[in-house]
Amino acid sequence: MILSRIDIVRFSTRRLFATANPVAHFLTSKEGAIAEKPILHSDLNTFSEVCDANIVAASDVAIKLIYLRRKFEILGQIDASSDVLSSLLHLRAVPDRPICGEEREPLDIAEVEEAAAKISKAIPGFNYSQLLSEFRDIGRLKAKFAATDVGYEKVQISRTMLEIHKPQEDDTFRKFVNETFHIENEYVRLRDPRDFDSVPEFVVAECVCQVEPMPAV
Repeated sequence: MILSRIDIVRFSTRRLFATANPVAHFLTSKEGAIAEKPILHSDLNTFSEVCDANIVAASDVAIKLIYLRRKFEILGQIDASSDVLSSLLHLRAVPDRPICGEEREPLDIAEVEEAAAKISKAIPGFNYSQLLSEFRDIGRLKAKFAATDVGYEKVQISRTMLEIHKPQEDDTFRKFVNETFHIENEYVRLRDPRDFDSVPEFVVAECVCQVEPMPAV
């Protein structure tokens, strides 16, 4: 029996179903093969907990930044620190913020310094200029893309790469990736995307197609 109700697996109401011995599984399909992975009580954590764990576990600073930005979003910390992270992942020379429509304004020096100090608490040694130079190197981004097997992380890295080169991609696909995998903070409790990768295989494959032809800068 395959159940998808989080409350049955995680919360106290699951005791109502104890005699039925309910179980939940996560199904994936890759290269035509279907895999089934049990979802345990310990696999369902808050978005913040998942982000914290992955920030600590990740060896690549790009992955750490991706999850830190998500953490700020779910906690509603939409301030200079989230603007700095957004600006960095969008490869903006100067950190800025949206003000009206498509208009943006640069952050002042004090705001950037305060934001950098806050980010450094989670990612010691954070340096905007240094990381910007690293992320603008398409070769290094390709290496980061190839190094992770997590579809969610590949999608986020590919979005940064498309800030450098914008090939003639499918607009529908681009919107799907940007909107579907941009902000996954609608859920208070979720599975870790590193363990339960819900990004469809065809999405990752399309990201690979977009990434591979990008020339070195």
